[in-house]
Amino acid sequence: MIAGAMGLSVPGGDPAAVILGQLRTAPFLLLLDNCEHVIDEAAGIVERITQAAPQVRIVTTSREPLRVRGEHVHRLDALACPPQVDGVPHAEILAYPAVQLFCERARAADSTLEIDEGDARLIADMCQRLDGMALPIELAAVRVATHGIAATARQIGERFSLAWSGHRTAQPRQQTLRGALDWSYDLLSPSERAVLDRLTVFVGPFSTDAALEVVTDAALGSDEAAMALDELVAKSLVAPSRTRGAGTYRLLEMTRAYARDRLAMRGNGEQRIAALHHARFFLSELEGAAAQDDGGLRDMQAIRPQLGNIRSALDWSFGPDGDIGLAVRLAGASMRVFLGLSHLVECRNWAARALSVLSPEQCGTALELELQAALGITLMFAHANSAEAGEALTRALDVAAMLEDRWSQLITLARLHIFREHVGDCTSAEAHADQAVAIAGQIGAPDAMAIACSLSGISRYLAGDQVQARRDLERALEQSAPSQRRGTSASGFDHRNRASIALARVLWLSGEPDAALRLAERTLAEAAALSLPVTHCIALICSLSIQLWMGELARAEATLAILHDCAQTNALAPYILVARCFDGELALERGHHDGAVSALEHNLPLLRETRYELLTTRFSIALARGLAESGRQDAAHRVIEDTMTRCDSIGERVALAELLRVRAGLATLGAAPDEARRLLDEATEIARQQGAYGWERRIAADLARLPADGVNPAQGAAITR
Repeated sequence: MIAGAMGLSVPGGDPAAVILGQLRTAPFLLLLDNCEHVIDEAAGIVERITQAAPQVRIVTTSREPLRVRGEHVHRLDALACPPQVDGVPHAEILAYPAVQLFCERARAADSTLEIDEGDARLIADMCQRLDGMALPIELAAVRVATHGIAATARQIGERFSLAWSGHRTAQPRQQTLRGALDWSYDLLSPSERAVLDRLTVFVGPFSTDAALEVVTDAALGSDEAAMALDELVAKSLVAPSRTRGAGTYRLLEMTRAYARDRLAMRGNGEQRIAALHHARFFLSELEGAAAQDDGGLRDMQAIRPQLGNIRSALDWSFGPDGDIGLAVRLAGASMRVFLGLSHLVECRNWAARALSVLSPEQCGTALELELQAALGITLMFAHANSAEAGEALTRALDVAAMLEDRWSQLITLARLHIFREHVGDCTSAEAHADQAVAIAGQIGAPDAMAIACSLSGISRYLAGDQVQARRDLERALEQSAPSQRRGTSASGFDHRNRASIALARVLWLSGEPDAALRLAERTLAEAAALSLPVTHCIALICSLSIQLWMGELARAEATLAILHDCAQTNALAPYILVARCFDGELALERGHHDGAVSALEHNLPLLRETRYELLTTRFSIALARGLAESGRQDAAHRVIEDTMTRCDSIGERVALAELLRVRAGLATLGAAPDEARRLLDEATEIARQQGAYGWERRIAADLARLPADGVNPAQGAAITR
């Protein structure tokens, strides 16, 4: 073929000698295209030419290197496409080479095609799902003329897309994606085919160890499998990660779909065996990491790329051909991953599914403890603080006690403390805090005492003892390491950050507003860096509370916007409603009384339906103020009376002085200045007993505004922030 392309006749039996005779005399550039199907012959002639005629330059194209002396490999990577399209300008999307190729081929197939911004985003998504590969992109683009962009986007990834046709004049192997893959597959050795087929159980990246664990069996040893994997990489059927230190591989999506069909055709249960090996490997990895004193699970971002594999293993294990015993263990081992990455709904679903099939032998074990604890925390944050959350956490605590697992007892008590706090059971929360202090003393570790002191400090804050709350919370911060993704954040929140949040509120109540605001904003920055949505929402609420107390309305508005986004993005139902209630409070501070009342009257009952009572006192006070300013004093009285009754019944005394102050304001509006003074004096005494000088300053300002002559002031003057 080379001699023919060069126009040479070969009278003898050695065409190579004729070619060399022609090439020895002058510089020459020789191009050999598509060498993969004759790779050995191509390597032989190229090496012979370069040795005999060193002035000749040869360019070859192939799916794998020739592996001859003097070879320089230039890999043609996939066309660049947008890694994500959210927030990327339209013009920038169209500038990517993969998108440009798609648009060019689509317009060639339909000259009337118009591509708007929405279409461009769909095209970018298709290019990404096609891994930026030119042939699949061209084949998909041709479909647009018949089916349109949206329909083609829906079809991408379906099995029939492997048969989409391109140009009739192209080589058969280039007319369809299946034809191209058939061409490559037919050139593989039996062991390379077996390895490729079995690798299709991976979803996303996989390591060499993972690959060998899955593909080897009695007939295919690890050495042969490792060599086959190297050959598949060399032949561009397995893509290695180009990131330094990654050491991982992946299959392009269309290659995976093709080889998955081949695996199913093999029979003899090979598909099930590969899936079983895959699930066992990831179970071993997760259990091993958890056994390293949480060290193996600290860097959740490193685990994130394996989520697809973990989910796939869980799906198969719980499926009709799976292994339920393996499935339950895998679910238990996955809980910390889903919690650490804040995949709360997914964590809840797998925990509930595993608990529903828990065997009698697994009850009362560390496995049940892990599942119950995860179910409880996810039901609390993502499912409206349901009674089932409390039941799951209580069961987890009982199992931890039976196992004499002190650390698990402490962490579960921390979760129960948050649950009781959310549902408005301050008395039980305080009991959990006292129990945590005792268990932390038995553990004897600084981190354990830090968690216990944070719980105790928060309970003292809610009970109205700001002096003791400050001592406990400052001790918690002294005993704990800086906030990071360590074991204490595997529950989806960080205890040090939570202690800082509570201390910021205590500082404001203690009469140190500037220090409170500084601590709140520093804590908020730390929470944002943790990438734990629950912790981030809690920190945002704290900063927002203090900003509103201090009248920093512009800053409060900016913080509230972030809270709305974080809560909505992560589907945290209670915090979505908290943000809407804060909309009402912010409107009140800006003098928009009707809007404030409307927002609070609508959202406060919905917040209570989620059994989130932690902030209902604050929002009830705001509602009462808004009602009074709108001329609905009787309704405001009812709100305050109901709130005071509720606080008394649950042991929440932190806002008692403020409730009395607002009640005094209502008395002033009702032309009862003597009653107002009595209530303010009572509020002053309570604020002093609690060490709540922030409330005391507000009370003093209201006392100063009371009329000395008993004349009723102008309406609205008494109900102040």
